[in-house]
Amino acid sequence: MSCKNNGLDLQTHSLAIDAKELFSYKNLFVWMNDNQLYFGLQSTNRYYGYINILGKATHVAIYDSLLQRNLTGSCQIANGGCEDICVPLVNGRMCDCDIGLHLQNDSQTCKNVLYDDNFILAADRIHDRIIQVDLESGNLVKIPVKVVGVTGVAYEKSTGTIFYTTSKDLFSARVGSISLRGDRDPVTYATGFQYSESLALDHSTGNVFFAAVMTPGQVTSTGQDFIRVIHRKLLLQKTLLENLDRPRSIALFSSKGLIFWTEVEVECIGKAFMDGTSKKYIITNKIRWPNGVAIDFIAERLYWTDGFNEIVESSDLNGGDRRVVYNDKYAHLRSIAIDEQFIYYTGYNRQRIMKVDKTSERRTKFMDSYPELNVLVGLQVYSNNYTIDVNPLCSRNNGLCSTFCFPTPTGRTCGCQDNTELLSDQKTCEGVSVCPTSLTNLQLLDCGAYSGQTCEFECKNGLHRTNNISLKCNALGLWEPDPDSICIELLCPSILLNAVLDFGCTRRIGEACKFICKENYIPLFSENIVCSEKGVWRLQNSTEFCTTNTPTSQTSNDSLIAWLGTVASLTLVAVIIIIVSCRKRKNLSGEESERRSRDTASIPSSTYHQQNNVYITNSGRSSSEYDNLDEMMLRYFSYMEFDGEYYSEINNVFNFDSTSTS
Repeated sequence: MSCKNNGLDLQTHSLAIDAKELFSYKNLFVWMNDNQLYFGLQSTNRYYGYINILGKATHVAIYDSLLQRNLTGSCQIANGGCEDICVPLVNGRMCDCDIGLHLQNDSQTCKNVLYDDNFILAADRIHDRIIQVDLESGNLVKIPVKVVGVTGVAYEKSTGTIFYTTSKDLFSARVGSISLRGDRDPVTYATGFQYSESLALDHSTGNVFFAAVMTPGQVTSTGQDFIRVIHRKLLLQKTLLENLDRPRSIALFSSKGLIFWTEVEVECIGKAFMDGTSKKYIITNKIRWPNGVAIDFIAERLYWTDGFNEIVESSDLNGGDRRVVYNDKYAHLRSIAIDEQFIYYTGYNRQRIMKVDKTSERRTKFMDSYPELNVLVGLQVYSNNYTIDVNPLCSRNNGLCSTFCFPTPTGRTCGCQDNTELLSDQKTCEGVSVCPTSLTNLQLLDCGAYSGQTCEFECKNGLHRTNNISLKCNALGLWEPDPDSICIELLCPSILLNAVLDFGCTRRIGEACKFICKENYIPLFSENIVCSEKGVWRLQNSTEFCTTNTPTSQTSNDSLIAWLGTVASLTLVAVIIIIVSCRKRKNLSGEESERRSRDTASIPSSTYHQQNNVYITNSGRSSSEYDNLDEMMLRYFSYMEFDGEYYSEINNVFNFDSTSTS
């Protein structure tokens, strides 16, 4: 095909199947296919002739000094400053973007918006593209990565990973993976074959199945062409099916434990268990060029494309009940994919993806034709409404297998990499490191404990988890992290709300401990609190043990009344004391004169007295500090009577002074 440099005036010239190199020379189109060069006139629509060249040539170049002048254009240096495509103009250059990309406002860079779901994934081998096509609109987006010679693709949504096969250059074919957004380094899983055109992902285990063709004359220990499986984490391979003849497309029915494939050289479709056993061919007649195969998981039917007969055909899983679903003349059908409602297929002569309703078997308008595209291969559909097919026997803990777990129609089998035997337990491969399963603090949950595997667990009674991570068995047969650090003894809290634990309490599960309420709090219960199995203090199904010692309203009133009563009583007592005191003073007044006469007579002559009043003062004080005898008596002696009988006892302590009173 040809067009102008702006994409217009698209013309078809000749069908060039499996062309490896294409170039234009003067008025000729020239392309290479294996050991021949084909020529076609630009003015015709068929090839003109061919010549034999070296066997298995991979590149060709033509030099003509008259046509290939040394000219420097605006795009030759740093691609003209363009990120993707630089188009030279008479005056300067113009930047452009590949299909599925959009030129940004700076007129130099290209961007895209990827789909997260509801898309078809496809490969354009000739142009090294991987594209997404929206299931509703048919719009196209280019993945921001370049994989040379990509032929098959599969997608794992949980990790955002695209798996691919390649088949462009001799000995450069490989199986690898990249991230959907191109933000991780690519990984290579397998090499050493001529090409591989198809792969499939087992979502039960994450293992990758692929079909490969060996270079003619290159014999391996497993035969010529084969189907293998790759353990992604361990980077190990196992050959499942061998002695095949150009296997082109494969499909997995994991929930049924079945694998299907096509062989274009012997023109047949095969079926086997996913462990490679029970191999048989179910479609062997009335079929030519079986280029693609897919499974309808809902209807449990097999679909395939026949490139020679130009049809999409269907059968049950055993090859019976065959039906022609759709015919597309001159399309040379290639790849096929199925979802819950539609069939999607491509052809060598269709630069787009076609869409057919499974029920009505009529084609639906879907995707525009893009002249920039070559044949699209490796179709895979990813829809929110389409359940991913998995087998629970292998999806949980790898089926307790050390290496490979293969779903089968009757259950599951374990397998080992090539040249390695399975031990008598039918689970463990020779040389596999096994982590200890008898652990002090925890119990493994349905786990094989093999190197590279991740296991769930539960802590034993009385212990609790310190984090939410899982255990992983490393290559040395040791658990990461240390199991003793994940499960530790469960204790009840040492600090209580409004209470203090007894000093001797160990806080272990089931232990009953005394407690003391803090100041201004009183206990709600008289019993001891108990540490529950969940590490929570409990008493009679309560987690609160003390309450504030705050009196109620009635109590406050009672206290107030009691206080007032006390005050009244004290007041009455004081009044009575005063009355008694006054009466006593009155009774003493009649006797006072006689007593004072006796006191005066017994006082030494040096002591002065007047009006029969005697004042006794401390020898260190002046008598002027007291107004009368009563005041002195109350301040120093509370109450005392002084007469002659006391003189001999206090004579050495006090001085007797006579002072006039008013």
